[in-house]
Amino acid sequence: MNRGATAGLIYLLTIGVALVWGAWAEVDLLCRPGLWAFPRPVSLACAVALGLAYAFLIVRITRLLVKRSRWALRLHRTFRELLYPLNGAAIAGLAIASGVAEELLFRGAMQGSLGWALTTIFFGIAHVPPSRSLIPWTLSALVVGAGFGALYLVTGELLAPVVAHVVINHENLHFLMGYDPDAGSASRSNPGLVGMRATRSAER
Repeated sequence: MNRGATAGLIYLLTIGVALVWGAWAEVDLLCRPGLWAFPRPVSLACAVALGLAYAFLIVRITRLLVKRSRWALRLHRTFRELLYPLNGAAIAGLAIASGVAEELLFRGAMQGSLGWALTTIFFGIAHVPPSRSLIPWTLSALVVGAGFGALYLVTGELLAPVVAHVVINHENLHFLMGYDPDAGSASRSNPGLVGMRATRSAER
């Protein structure tokens, strides 16, 4: 079984667990009372806007960290070695599958029944790597996951963390494939949605 098929199976199982959990705990996986009380169309639009704003913030921070911190650069090199090469279609598929499946489970099912704090911890635990050298990845997942949970708390719409998660994974995977720190340049054939502007900013 190739990497794509393995990832697809894992995310299908994740969605299955989320659906079973939601049915057992009797929680709505897609929406809950949020901190605002807008009409549904307005609420969904605001959820998308907040999700995109959070995603682009994290994407920007990621590029800056890769350029300016040793631990982020080490993670970049390690994951690039593990995943390279991925084409645009594979990146899009992986980003959508991971974002939807993980948000259905962690924010939709778990946060709806366990709360924000415990769900954030479990999200971090789910990103514990086999190697100690990748522990910063777990810590970054903990921080970013806390943001996903906060988006769900504020908006009450699972769409907010789903949009953020998908865009972050999509952009960071493009950056991972397109930026070779050892070559000192970024590939212009794999820019992602944020494009080369953010990549060039990381190179300054």
